[in-house]
Amino acid sequence: MKVMFLGAPVDAPPAHLTTEQKLDATGKNTGNMLIGQALKRQLRLTHYEQYKAGMSPDWIVGNFDLIAIPASNFLFRNFDFGAWAEILEEIELPCLMVGLGAQAPTTADAEIEVPAGTKRFLAIVADRSKSIGVRGDYTAEVMHRLGFHNVRSLGCPSLYWNLRPTIDIQKRSS
Repeated sequence: MKVMFLGAPVDAPPAHLTTEQKLDATGKNTGNMLIGQALKRQLRLTHYEQYKAGMSPDWIVGNFDLIAIPASNFLFRNFDFGAWAEILEEIELPCLMVGLGAQAPTTADAEIEVPAGTKRFLAIVADRSKSIGVRGDYTAEVMHRLGFHNVRSLGCPSLYWNLRPTIDIQKRSS
């Protein structure tokens, strides 16, 4: 399978970049690298590429089978993914989104403000996916209230870094 990644970086930034440029390449959050690299690792890919602005939609459709979106807390009033919606509108490939989270001051209310561009982006992804992997039940509830029902609570891709199906926590012996 040939996968085009849109979202969290799946490879470390080039060594020649300055520290500031490397941080910018992670979306100003180095935790994003773990999300992207974990999803790439889980898919066990041999052929993949990270989306870069200006890539030809026709070239992507002709060379890739899937758009993978390693996500983080995209559901937040200050994050508008309208530009990504425009990209996906031109690239008609199936989508896989894992790690989608909702960010709010409290989980008491699942009706959070989400920009129109993000809703459009989610609608495209939901239409092209069997299900969207969300971080937990709160995000699933937010998605349901937004009208998206093909969601599954899977957690963050970084939870599965070691590729084992379970996470074992053992008490220290006294």
